[in-house]
Amino acid sequence: MQSVWLAIAATYNGISITLTLYDYPPLKEGKPVETLLFLALYGVIILIGHARLYRLYISVGCLLTIILIVAGIGSHIYNALSIGILEVYNSFLAWALAILINIYGVTAFLLGILIAKNENRRKNDPLTYLQ
Repeated sequence: MQSVWLAIAATYNGISITLTLYDYPPLKEGKPVETLLFLALYGVIILIGHARLYRLYISVGCLLTIILIVAGIGSHIYNALSIGILEVYNSFLAWALAILINIYGVTAFLLGILIAKNENRRKNDPLTYLQ
């Protein structure tokens, strides 16, 4: 789920970059290249989870999930309420997709954290292997 979110989020920003290369307005005003670089952090934490480094994954994953809630959802809502959707975004659809993509991302990371917490507990509790 997390890798799917990362691919969708990267594609959204990649589309913005491509649009600006052809002199069209981006999906969202801002810095899509910097956003792509920041998304790489999420890719690293996904790899940490796959490596079963659960404590590190849980710690960093919680922090990155909070950042995703604030920057990936909250900022888009703030932009709509304070500046105006069409002042910042290419269209209402671009604004709605930005929020929906990141709601999916938050959900994926929260589920991943819960799964990692459960796996970490089982890994550290020898009695669970006897069941």
